Amino acid sequence: MHLLSTVLISALPLFSLVGLGYFAKRYRVLHLTDSDVLSRFVMDITLPAFIIDALLSNKIHSSYAGLPLVIWTAQIAVFVLAIAISKLLRYGPKQTGTTALVATFANTGYLGYPMTMALFPTMMPATVIMDQIGMGTPLYPTAGMLGSIYGRSTGQTLRQSVVRVLRSPLFVAMIAGLIIRLIPWPGPPATGNWSLPYSVAAAVAHGIGVSLHYIAGATVPVVLISLGIILRPSALRQCLPQVGVIAILKLVVAPIVGFLVARHVLGIHDHILTAVCVLECSLPPSANATLLSGQYDMDGTLGAAAFFALTLGSALTIPLMLAILH
Repeated sequence: MHLLSTVLISALPLFSLVGLGYFAKRYRVLHLTDSDVLSRFVMDITLPAFIIDALLSNKIHSSYAGLPLVIWTAQIAVFVLAIAISKLLRYGPKQTGTTALVATFANTGYLGYPMTMALFPTMMPATVIMDQIGMGTPLYPTAGMLGSIYGRSTGQTLRQSVVRVLRSPLFVAMIAGLIIRLIPWPGPPATGNWSLPYSVAAAVAHGIGVSLHYIAGATVPVVLISLGIILRPSALRQCLPQVGVIAILKLVVAPIVGFLVARHVLGIHDHILTAVCVLECSLPPSANATLLSGQYDMDGTLGAAAFFALTLGSALTIPLMLAILH
């Protein structure tokens, strides 16, 4: 019960910022087109800085290497169930593709980073690895495959999808952060006598580090406000039953699978790291997956409805899943 209340209290300011973005759009302080500018600002500037700062500011353990397996297993389980349930309920091709896509991929970046920062700030490197490798690498190839089967292919080959992932600023930032972290940079001279070149280099390195931290600090509020701008409650009325199916798969089945893999396959018994695994699998649909469902001519309305309903609903389900599975 204590954990549940702690998570709820920590999540409240985050979802308040999402609400701020939504109401700012509703009352025309901000507009839907502003989300594009904010998204580019986040994806190309603040979030890469956030990732590098997180990797440099916290310890990285060897046990983190296996964490993408938690995300991948949960994704495979949900993907298979989504296709099977869609066939059973006789969904159309576009609904089937969107159900599989948005139920499979979680918002591990836009919402996962702020949630981890609020609840487990020292575990940010684990979240970065799970997001960029576990969620980021299979998203675009899977979206392209589903689009070619259930919607309309955009002409991107598998190779182009993989290159798109590897060239993204976030993936490059993760690799850069790990490399910088692993390089054995020289420390202060043993004698304590700092030469002028060394002092200048140290001052420049310190200045860059502080600037990086300041830029990273803009990520959480901007990303959550941007998330609120793209919420579309009107889409929910058109496809409520299908959203319910996606909600069960994404907010209940995925975290259970993630917990079982973390605890019984990887043998993780650290409560905080287990909680991070559950958190990452409990998140609502990815904003990118929602956009891709429309770009590949699947059911974009269903994707928007699921994104809206599950983003709001996760404010309650994430604390519940953490309390139950923790």
